[in-house]
Amino acid sequence: MFSPNYLDYFAIQLNIRLRNRLGFKPPLEVFIELMKRTQEALSGVR
Repeated sequence: MFSPNYLDYFAIQLNIRLRNRLGFKPPLEVFIELMKRTQEALSGVR
């Protein structure tokens, strides 16, 4: 089996790898942008 530290390391490596499908951005960057847009949209709704 793999240690939790190794699995965390592996997950980070996958999430910072550039993806063609995402416009050559890493999934983590796309997720952060999506979260920011969602938060901005929700803060405008009252």
